[in-house]
Amino acid sequence: MPGFPGQINPFQNRLMNPLAPPRTDATTATNAPATPAPGGAARTASPAAAAAARLPTRANVQVVYAQNNTELDTGLLGRIKSGLSEFKAAVARIFTRPAPPPPVNIPPMVTITVNGQSITFRKAQYEQMIMALPDSQRASAVARLTQTLEGRVTNGLFILQNLQNLPPGAFTLSATTERVADLTLALYARAEAQGDGFTNGSFSVADPNGSIAQWLDSSSEVYLRSSSHLEAYQGKMVDGHVNMQRGIDIPEGVTSGLPNGHRTVLYGTIPAQDARTPRRLFLKTESAGCRISTACLRSASAALGSAHTRGIHLSDIDEMARHLLSFIKTRGQQGNTTARKEHFPKNVSDAYKNAVKQFETLAKQGGKNSPAATALKLLTQDGPAKGGGVCMLRRNIAEIGRQLPNVDFSAVLGPLNTAITSMPNHDHLDIRLGNEVIID
Repeated sequence: MPGFPGQINPFQNRLMNPLAPPRTDATTATNAPATPAPGGAARTASPAAAAAARLPTRANVQVVYAQNNTELDTGLLGRIKSGLSEFKAAVARIFTRPAPPPPVNIPPMVTITVNGQSITFRKAQYEQMIMALPDSQRASAVARLTQTLEGRVTNGLFILQNLQNLPPGAFTLSATTERVADLTLALYARAEAQGDGFTNGSFSVADPNGSIAQWLDSSSEVYLRSSSHLEAYQGKMVDGHVNMQRGIDIPEGVTSGLPNGHRTVLYGTIPAQDARTPRRLFLKTESAGCRISTACLRSASAALGSAHTRGIHLSDIDEMARHLLSFIKTRGQQGNTTARKEHFPKNVSDAYKNAVKQFETLAKQGGKNSPAATALKLLTQDGPAKGGGVCMLRRNIAEIGRQLPNVDFSAVLGPLNTAITSMPNHDHLDIRLGNEVIID
């Protein structure tokens, strides 16, 4: 619509500034009612003025504008605010640990029934099996603990009985770590059943055919290891190879782990001495494995024959450090009568040392060919104090009597014999090493 030069007509003004108030002058009024002219004469509004009068007011335009732009503004700002909130919550979840589950209630003891016999395990024997599991699995493991232990012990006794009654190689089930752990758990159950339960100690197990030892040797996880246990029997020939200690590391857990928080099985053969004392298996569990040791430098073929040993794992470095710390911690505890270990009890160890000193003194006085010198040699031969055990010591004492029947050494040997017969565990003296648990 044309206008004066330099001026904006009413419609242009409305388009450019919709909030501007409508023009009401005579040039824009349309269909407006007649207004009195000066002097009282009525004037009729022009069509343009009437059309302008029908345009919305400023207030109406503001309402419409607000209504048309509310969704856009609030939607955009809302999405920004919502996104920021979600981002903040995500960051908080990354740096905020979820609340831990309630502590699991581990019972102080669990009684299982195997072959009609009740066997009670103490908390120390299975607690670490449970605690080794993720937090979310512990409660359910406790709920099934009795059933789990019963099943494992039953399986372990089945393996033990078959191995003891069958010739080597006749038992066809492979020596997986789970089965080795079940066999070991069954030995602990046997100890509990016969009143010899313990959390720190070792076993001497009847193995006349060597079937248990050879079955363990067949494990894919077996390795040679250095050991201070039973040094007197290491290096002897057994089954055509050099007798050395072996290890099998066992994963932790309720369904496959070892008792007492232990992580490895140590075992070796106690060779037969005569018809009355057939070979046996020495076995104990320890807190850490020992794959990396001086035994790594020895010939595996000489010690294991055709059997293999597993390679070194990265985790063996940590196990080696754990084992070293445990070794240092337990030094000086060999004579502890509360532990069911294979070492001489303290009273026997003291009596043995005194007898050796007395024979040494008598040998110096009588010379190297004196009866005392011979008795000293016979008493210490084969190393009874180096793992040979009480059974070897008794054989050595008996040999002194056979070779020197006319010499009275009762003043020296009497206290030693008394110490042996007064041991806390003085049964099975023909095969006993120290305070270990005997499993027939």
